[in-house]
Amino acid sequence: MDYKIKVITLEKRKDRRELFDKRFSEYNYEYFFGKDGKQYKLSEKDLEWVKGNNYEKFGIHTPSLVCANTAHIDLLKLCIKENIPYIIFEDDTEIIKSIDFKFEDIVKKDLDVFWLIPKEPSILAYIVWPSGAKKLIESVDKVGGLSKGLDWKWNELKNTDFLKQEEISDKYFTQQIGIDSDITSKSGYGVIKPKKIL
Repeated sequence: MDYKIKVITLEKRKDRRELFDKRFSEYNYEYFFGKDGKQYKLSEKDLEWVKGNNYEKFGIHTPSLVCANTAHIDLLKLCIKENIPYIIFEDDTEIIKSIDFKFEDIVKKDLDVFWLIPKEPSILAYIVWPSGAKKLIESVDKVGGLSKGLDWKWNELKNTDFLKQEEISDKYFTQQIGIDSDITSKSGYGVIKPKKIL
């Protein structure tokens, strides 16, 4: 079965692409360039999409979160258009265990989604079929659809019958959460200044 491996990155993150190339040198993949949230201005549609969120509480820079999550949605739309499974990685994916399975075997399954990060609310790495791409988009294509990030929103679907889904049995991939993130906090972008400690 035909499939593609897509890797989400930003134009400015050549450093991450160089690391990814070393880690995944035996695989054929294509980079998908998302929008830089630091430069992005939220539209009215974006504001409707994030309605009901509590991002302020966590100091999240909302335009960056919207751009990062939109990159996933845009890839799902391409998956539907090309009508083949997509294996999706983010560019800071690290391999922590030798990959002893074949993606070719997984994409032959009759599924919507195969989660490559087990037992976590993560969209760092996953496999999606066109049927699943439609369902994942449907689940958040509404006002307040991104009231939480896609990782948490889609995690809520894992114990339901909405998706035909499986997850890998062991942990092969990880990322250094909060380290050099492209969903930087407001303080990291200088939008707000951190309080001085007296």
